[in-house]
Amino acid sequence: MAFDWRTDWKRPVLWGAAFGVAAVLTLFVGLALIHWYTSRPKAWDADAIKGISTTASQYFSFDESDKVSKFKGDGFHISFIVENKTGKDFTLQQNTTFYKREVKSQALEELNLTLEHAYVIPAHERAEVVASIEWSCREGDPDMKITKERDGKECYQDALGDVSEIVAFDYDSRIRLNLPKPSFYAGAESTSKDSSDGIAPDNAKPWDEAWACLEARRLAPICKQSKIELDQAQGFERHEISPLPTMVRPPKGLTLLPSAETCKVMYQWDSYCRKNGLPK
Repeated sequence: MAFDWRTDWKRPVLWGAAFGVAAVLTLFVGLALIHWYTSRPKAWDADAIKGISTTASQYFSFDESDKVSKFKGDGFHISFIVENKTGKDFTLQQNTTFYKREVKSQALEELNLTLEHAYVIPAHERAEVVASIEWSCREGDPDMKITKERDGKECYQDALGDVSEIVAFDYDSRIRLNLPKPSFYAGAESTSKDSSDGIAPDNAKPWDEAWACLEARRLAPICKQSKIELDQAQGFERHEISPLPTMVRPPKGLTLLPSAETCKVMYQWDSYCRKNGLPK
C-alpha cells in the first residue's frame, strides 16, 4: 500500500512526540536521582580513625586564699591514643562533639569535653589527642567556709565512672571515633598530710629544702621575664625576709605555675637560697 502523507502523517508525529516525552521524563528522573544521591547525608566513617587507649588525669590550680587545701582539683585531662588507618593525613577539628555511652542504658549522652586546638593525625600513624573536662572536686560547709579536696579517684568516679566508651563525631569529615573507656591515672595523688601546712627552705626537711630551692631557681627567672610582681623581686633581693612564707608542695607529677602570689614567694625563696648556697 502506498504511503499517503495527506492521511498517514499523524502516526510518525505521534511516535516522535511520545519519544520526546519519554526522553524528557527519563532525563528528569535521572537528574532527580543524581540530585538525591549527591545531596543525601554522607554516612559516618567509623573505620578511618581507631581508638587505641584512653587515660584520665586530674589537673589542679593554686588557691592562695584557701588555708586548708591550697591546691584544688579543677577537672580532668583525657588523653586519647588514636591510629589513622587511612592513607591520608587527618585533622581532628576543635569543634568535634564528644558523647559518653552510659553503662546501664547504653545511650549516648553529650559530654562536655573540649579540645585546646585541632590535632593532625598523619597517615598510618598513631597520635595523642588531649581533651579536658571541668569538674570540681571540692566539698565542705559553705556556712563555716571550710572546704576540703576529695580523693582524685573518688572524684573521677563521679565525673566519668558511668562511662563504657566515649564516641566523638567530626562533622566536617563525617568521621566517627569510638574511643575506649578512660582509665584513671593516679600520678597526681593528694599531698601528704604532714605537708598540709606548707614548707619553706628556711624551715624544711632536707628533701623539701632541695625541692624549694630548685623550684625557686626554675620559676624566679620566668616570673622576672614575664614581669610578674617585678618590684617585689627587687625588694626581696635587698632585704632578708624571716621567716620565709610557706607554700604547699604540689602533688606528684605537677609543677608550680607563675602567678602573682606564687612569684612573690619564689622571689623570696630564690634570694634566701642563693645567699645560703642552697641546694648543697
